[in-house]
Amino acid sequence: MKLNRYLLICACLFFSTSFAVSEREVIKRIDSINSLALSHYLNDDIVIAFNFYKESSRLSDSIRDAYGSAVAKYNLGKIFTNMQDYKDAEQSYLEMLKNAESIDDNYLIANSYLSLGRMYLDKKALEDVIPYYKKALKFALEEDVRDPNNNDKRNHVLFDIRLSLAQAYIKSNRLDEAFIYILRAQNNIAKIDSPNYYLRGTLSYTYGLYLFEKQSFNLAN
Repeated sequence: MKLNRYLLICACLFFSTSFAVSEREVIKRIDSINSLALSHYLNDDIVIAFNFYKESSRLSDSIRDAYGSAVAKYNLGKIFTNMQDYKDAEQSYLEMLKNAESIDDNYLIANSYLSLGRMYLDKKALEDVIPYYKKALKFALEEDVRDPNNNDKRNHVLFDIRLSLAQAYIKSNRLDEAFIYILRAQNNIAKIDSPNYYLRGTLSYTYGLYLFEKQSFNLAN
């Protein structure tokens, strides 16, 4: 009896160890696929990148890796959005949000809401889009993130969210609120190491829109 129990314990330990090793190998495979996918995406090899991200998503789901799945769904959502396939983009972002919420990853949750808001910008009324940006801002402002490396990206996502809010408020002629978020976005970009031309250009463009609308408002009054 004791021997059987001992053999059972040994068998359980063996299989649990084997599973852990196998899971680690899958995670390494996912990381490798994501690197390849990103490389192809940056080189505009969209179809190849898409297929790699699909495989990454499948592998992540197979081992219930919520973090890996959320990242894969985010990248798939971006590709679907660029393809103007908004139905699949929405589904990808919603699945990303579900996975991010399951592991309390505030950085990924914030990106989920930001991505949904941007996608809905031309599909919904502004008063329906702004709450997505507000939710994104709420989670981006949280200090605790699951992945410590994402702390370095916090100012970047805060910049994106605040500039999106500024642009939405400009469109809805709420210029005072828009100006507040432009100033806050400017504060975020100042904290980013070597911000690229795109970030600076987007900030300048948004401020230009604000000044144009402000001037038009003053002339009308």
